[in-house]
Amino acid sequence: MKSRVLLVDDNANNLTILSKVLGDEGYELREAQSGLDALAEAHDFLPDLILLDVMMPGLDGLETCRRIRAEPDLSHTKIVMVSAKGQVLDRLQGYAAGADDYIAKPFDHDELLAKVRVFLRLKNVEELEAFQRSVLSMLAHETRTPLTGILAPLEIMGFNQGLSPDDADMLQTATSNAQRLRELLERVLRLSSLKLSQELDETVSVDLAESVREVCSMMKCAHDLADAELVVEVEPVSVAGDAAALTDVVEALLDNAIRYGVAPVWVELKVVGACVKVSVVDHGSGIESAHLPYVFEAFNEPDVNHHSQGQGLSLALAREVARLHGGRLEVESRPGRTEFRLQIPIGQLAETREPARTHGHSVLS
Repeated sequence: MKSRVLLVDDNANNLTILSKVLGDEGYELREAQSGLDALAEAHDFLPDLILLDVMMPGLDGLETCRRIRAEPDLSHTKIVMVSAKGQVLDRLQGYAAGADDYIAKPFDHDELLAKVRVFLRLKNVEELEAFQRSVLSMLAHETRTPLTGILAPLEIMGFNQGLSPDDADMLQTATSNAQRLRELLERVLRLSSLKLSQELDETVSVDLAESVREVCSMMKCAHDLADAELVVEVEPVSVAGDAAALTDVVEALLDNAIRYGVAPVWVELKVVGACVKVSVVDHGSGIESAHLPYVFEAFNEPDVNHHSQGQGLSLALAREVARLHGGRLEVESRPGRTEFRLQIPIGQLAETREPARTHGHSVLS
């Protein structure tokens, strides 16, 4: 489908020049010679981009731009002002009216074409993001209830002592897969929400040391680990952050190490200057160097045919949470040792106690 560009200028010669510059690019073009004509054409044509002159009799370009910006159907349309008035104040007025960019006459043809290409590409990205938001909103509302309606009866049926072994196995398989589907959906929705909103749910003072201890205890029980298989050393520290999100990060890193690494798994939390660092180390075969740059990308599991769950979403979520806390999440891997390092600033809300330095590792029991 051709991109649609509306050219607006009260000077016919200027329209001819613009049409000639854009004519060989494969765009679908329309022209208007006044602000009112531009509004009418915009409603009918629904352009992807408008090249809009500023100085026009009657309805000038600034007011035309304001009215276009007020139209819901044109909310994603990009507007580039084209004017002989190129002073800083003129540009600021154009931006205030809703223009995306401003180019002064006489313009360089190559520069104009470059701007047109950039803003058409940007419009496509914004429309895709808007579509993703609507789809995710629909998924959030339309799938949680049916999944609950599937899981609840399955779990109730699991209490039936009269099932044959084969029926019990099939029921367990159905329940397990329904739970995996729900977990996958929740991770996708959470990751998308963080990326789109760029905000954490809540920032409070979080006892990160206690969170790490609780996650380690839970994981130790869940995976039936011996004392020596999960070694933990923590310094007492609180940070300013989202408590649930930070707990999820620690859980994701530890779960990844236990599932895909080799014991013993080491967990360390320590204060480094104005930051806190959480390290999770396992002693497995390591991550292939070719995959290492993509380990935090969602749906980038290299061995899809043998990867049973997760799809890399937990690590992608962990990296996004770290970034929104003003920190970073890194990985270093070689055969026999893989280390994930979470580092975040302590923050102004935190009340940090003087670290109690320990010698060696304390083992969770």
